[in-house]
Amino acid sequence: MKLRRTALAVLATGSIFLSGCANSGTPAANNSSAASASHEPIVVENCGQTIKLDAPAQRIATTEQGATETILSLGGHDQLVGVAQPKDLYWERNANLAKDLKVFNQAPPTTELIRDVDAQLVVSPFGRVFTKDKVGLREEYAQVGVGAWFSNMECAPADEDGYISLERDFEQLGKLIGREAEAQKLIDDQRKAISKATATGKGQSTVYLYSVYDDAPYVAGGDKLTTNIAKITNTKNVFQHLSGDWPQISWEAFADADPDLIYLVDLPTRGHPGDTAKEKIEILKSNPATRNMRAVREDKFISVPGVGLSASSRSIEPLQVIGAELAKF
Repeated sequence: MKLRRTALAVLATGSIFLSGCANSGTPAANNSSAASASHEPIVVENCGQTIKLDAPAQRIATTEQGATETILSLGGHDQLVGVAQPKDLYWERNANLAKDLKVFNQAPPTTELIRDVDAQLVVSPFGRVFTKDKVGLREEYAQVGVGAWFSNMECAPADEDGYISLERDFEQLGKLIGREAEAQKLIDDQRKAISKATATGKGQSTVYLYSVYDDAPYVAGGDKLTTNIAKITNTKNVFQHLSGDWPQISWEAFADADPDLIYLVDLPTRGHPGDTAKEKIEILKSNPATRNMRAVREDKFISVPGVGLSASSRSIEPLQVIGAELAKF
């Protein structure tokens, strides 16, 4: 609507003057106000920020594929006006819906790009994108009536199960976009997936190989989802004790860990060298430090969809894949 777009335009210049657009008087603004009056305000407490919308958001922008997958899984395809950072093929259940989505030409999208699509709600898995030089400040979005939401996994207590945090995500987003029944179905599906994957492993030691930069690997450290997957499946991430979600280590440390299984994080469309599971196998088999590892010699690999390792509806997919594949080892 013109009122919100004008306010966002001012936000994009670095300061907000609400008085300059409060009396637009345009039919679009008046119609928006009339429509809002027919709904109870929606209020959600999200990671230290109160998000208040006059009505369920009908124009949603996302900053990363995981957020897009969640909105699609909630039935919000027609509410998406801009998406960012596809890193993988879309989840099979969402693939057809994703074909016609408008993709921002910058990731994460800037405030200007959010303004141009007249978004009512901005959704991200990560709080770190809400800065002045990226998507914009959440507080400034709130001042112009736009919601800026990120995953509760980012602010949950250290001992909270990541999948419980995701349930809170689905509940909040379902409320914010008017899809509460669909949110409950996501929660039910996630609980079923957890039950099915429980104790599928035999105590195997594992390592996640996420990516390789500057000829050194990034692995899962204390990442909440990978920690929960290990607990559910009765396996052990040997680098869980490291600080940070995805720390970089040396190839020698990787080889010395000598895990029973190696999880290869597959990111086939992100576009970085070594992103695909196939490329990672080639690296492991050619690197002098890793080619004689037991798991490498015996091809004890499980390819894990990378998009599901950030908070989204798709976070059950790595758990489902690992739970099913563990039966083979």
